[in-house]
Formats: sequence, structure tokens, C-alpha cells
Amino acid sequence: MITINNRPYRELRCRACHKLICYEYIFAGRLSFTCPRCGELNEYVYKHAKTKENIDTIENNFTNSITRGDE
Repeated sequence: MITINNRPYRELRCRACHKLICYEYIFAGRLSFTCPRCGELNEYVYKHAKTKENIDTIENNFTNSITRGDE
């Protein structure tokens, strides 16, 4: 992690060849890019887990997966 303009940035690297693609400061959303070196499609999903809506979504998904497993 580095600091630019007093904000913490994380490195985004290709999952296949580990080439540095960019620095990011994202809290919610999706990011998708193709590595210029190896052509690998990299997808990142960012969710702020401490909001009530996200916690409810996680709990519902967990409950639904348990219910489907019991059938």
C-alpha cells in the first residue's frame, strides 16, 4: 500500500503474471481489465461489508445456501 495525496492506495496486479496494472482507491463497485502482458481477464468486486444492506445480503445468501443444501 502506498500513500498519494494523503490517501492509501492498493496495488492491482494481474492474477496470472503479477504485472502491476494500477493503484486503486475503491470502496464499492466492480473493476474489470485485461492484462496488457498476458491477456488475462481480471475482475475485482468491492463491497463495503459494514453497511446494513450488505450484511443482510450476505446473511440471506448464507441462509439460502443452507436451505438448498438441506433439500
